[in-house]
Amino acid sequence: MKIKNKLIAAAAALTVAAAGVILPFGNITVTEAVDSNNDDWLHAVGSRLYDSQGNQVWLTGANWFGLNCSENVPHGLYAADCDDFLTGVADKGINIIRFPISTELLVSWMNGTPNPVKSVTATYSPPKDVVGEDGSITKAGTYGDKNRDFVTEDGKTLKTSLEIFDAIMKKLKEHGIKALIDVHSPTAHNSGHSYELWYYNGNNDKSEGMAKMEDGAGAEVTEKMWIDSVTWLAKRYANDDTILAYDLKNEPHGKRGYDGTTCPDTIAKWDNSEDANNWKYAAEKCGKSILSVNPNALILIEGVEQYPKTEKGYTYDTADIWEAPADVSPWYGA
Repeated sequence: MKIKNKLIAAAAALTVAAAGVILPFGNITVTEAVDSNNDDWLHAVGSRLYDSQGNQVWLTGANWFGLNCSENVPHGLYAADCDDFLTGVADKGINIIRFPISTELLVSWMNGTPNPVKSVTATYSPPKDVVGEDGSITKAGTYGDKNRDFVTEDGKTLKTSLEIFDAIMKKLKEHGIKALIDVHSPTAHNSGHSYELWYYNGNNDKSEGMAKMEDGAGAEVTEKMWIDSVTWLAKRYANDDTILAYDLKNEPHGKRGYDGTTCPDTIAKWDNSEDANNWKYAAEKCGKSILSVNPNALILIEGVEQYPKTEKGYTYDTADIWEAPADVSPWYGA
């Protein structure tokens, strides 16, 4: 594994002054070679993470929006060079980046028709050394050298959204940073966090604001598309430990009905049923599918916004008793 600096750790409190792939407690070996062993997989024991040698691991993360939006690429690349950006990230001790992404984009990759990229500045001009009439040489990149790995050999034509994603994952490895893939929304939508469920057919979204949005609103994304596409990505990176983990759906949520007895089928719920909107059941299916192609992957499952009250009190082990007022929401995104 590649660790760029040292972690200073104590049993009860941590002071992080490191940048790298993973940060186990105690002193660590400092190396600068690009990690190519692909052996940094982690596993959970209770609430703690460990590497394959049994060392407890501390992850320091950041979030990089954009792949979930209509731009279909991480935001800010219109202004920043990716390598410069990642150097700054690593120097601040961040060793994992969460990438929100849409199922729509994943499906486009899986089907071989990547969604188009917007808002990226990339150039490498001239693309090759140019020899002048007087014998002088203008080196490649003299007049433009920004996000060079995002353009084709002509130095100006943008690569596809999948090619750019793969290039970013390669850069993460070079900088000693890992990735967490967060399936943020069904469609490529700049307000995708408002989607309540992991699938979308135009009927299960009650937000007027979402209905008025043009980018992605109305596109159908089924549960099967969600499972198949994230499993496809997990299989693609099964032998590359750059992507350590998969957050199956950002903040599954929604307000329940107020008749005191039923849970509407337009919100995420948590029970022992096999209903389409039962997040517990859906997450189990998706998680097992990912693990079938990459048993080393970490699976993250967020909680729903509200849960049922039973004769035992507020629990998550029964199906259909819901009580107003709808203000008990300790799980939302937790």
